[in-house]
Amino acid sequence: MHLSGQTDLHIPTSLIQRVVELHFFYEFQLYLFLKTNASGKIKLDTSRLNLIASHLSIKSKSTIHARIRTLCDRNWIGFNSNSGIYFIRGFNNVCKIEGLNPKYAVVYFEDYSINFLGFLGAVIFMNFYKAVKRRLQNGAVSIKGETNQSHKAAPLYLPVSITGVANSLYISRTLVHRLKSHAVKAELLFVKQRYTKLQFNSVNAFVIQRYLPNTFKKNGEFFLREVDSVYPILKTSLRRF
Repeated sequence: MHLSGQTDLHIPTSLIQRVVELHFFYEFQLYLFLKTNASGKIKLDTSRLNLIASHLSIKSKSTIHARIRTLCDRNWIGFNSNSGIYFIRGFNNVCKIEGLNPKYAVVYFEDYSINFLGFLGAVIFMNFYKAVKRRLQNGAVSIKGETNQSHKAAPLYLPVSITGVANSLYISRTLVHRLKSHAVKAELLFVKQRYTKLQFNSVNAFVIQRYLPNTFKKNGEFFLREVDSVYPILKTSLRRF
C-alpha cells in the first residue's frame, strides 16, 4: 500500500447523505482513504496499519479494526478469511447495496480530510440548498424579503433550516448544527443571518422576550431571527455508471 497522490474523487452526494444518516463519519473517511490508496484490495499488516493511523490521526490500531468491521458489516468492504485480504467496493456497488442513485457527485479533494466533518456538512447543506433552488425556480416556494425570484435571477444565498435538515435525515438538530459549524469553519459553506424587525407594545415585548428564544433586542428595538441563508462552494459533477 502506498499513497497514490490522487487529487480528487467524485463521490455520489446520495452516499454522503447516507453516511450522515448512519453517523458513519470516520468509517467513511477510512473507506475513502483505502479506496484511494489500496488499489481495490489490501491486507492489513502492521506497516499498513501504521500508515493509516498516521495519515488519519488515529491513535489506536483497534480503532482502525473497529471501523473496518463496521464497513464489512455494511458490506462496503469485503473480506476473504482464507487470504486475509479486504476488498474495497466501488461507489456504484455501495450505492446499489444502499439503494441509492449514484448519478450526482461532489468532488472530494485530499485537503478536505483536514476538516472532514466540514466537508460532510457542506455536502448536506448543498443538497438541501439545491432542493430549495429547484422549488424556487419551479415557483413552488417564495423567499420572504427577496425579489426577482425567477430562475434568471435567483438569490445566491438561500434559506436552509437546521430543523428541516434534521427532520428529513432523522438526526438531531445538535448534529446538524455541528456539521454546519464545521462547514463554515472549513470555508465550504457561507452563511448570512436573516432578521425581521418586530412591532409591538410593551406588554407584547415582555411576552415575546420570555417565550420566543429567537428574539433579541438591539438599540431599543426587537428582532426575530429567521432561518439562515447559505451558499455552498463545492464542485459538483455528473457520474457515469
